Order: sequence, then structure tokens, then C-alpha cells
Amino acid sequence: MKQNVSDKHAFLIMAHKADYTFFTLLKMLDDKRNDIYVHMDEKVGSYDSAKTENCLSYSKIYHIQRKKVTWGGPSDRYGIATVKGGY
Repeated sequence: MKQNVSDKHAFLIMAHKADYTFFTLLKMLDDKRNDIYVHMDEKVGSYDSAKTENCLSYSKIYHIQRKKVTWGGPSDRYGIATVKGGY
């Protein structure tokens, strides 16, 4: 049975490090009904997007173009503006 877009959820994760908490959250959200958008702050030197994708079994993951974000500033809305779809 094909899923309607209205049966799905989109989650935007804006993170400043890929640590145990980040990967635990991804695993908890991993469900075929969930699309996960990840924006990893550009200030994070090494971010392995393949490792992030490999920890998921069911969700689709989208990596938002990395940009330096000032948390609480106007640039933190960048990730929200880039999420696409009819959620």
C-alpha cells in the first residue's frame, strides 16, 4: 500500500555535534513514516554523513547544505526554510 504524504512526518534536526545523543535520537525516530532532515553546523570539522545514513533502517534522510549557524540568531531559521515537501 502506497503511503500518502499526509501519513508521513518530517523531523528537522539541527545539531552542533554528531555524538551519542544525536545517534540515539536518529535511532528513536527511525520509522518508514518519518523523513529526517539533518543540518549539521558547518563549524563541526568532521561530520560523516554516511555513518548517519547507515544508522537508519527505515527513514529517509536528507542532509541540508551545511552552513555556520549562530544559535538563537537569524541563521538558525536556515534549516527550517530548506525543508521541502507537503508535511
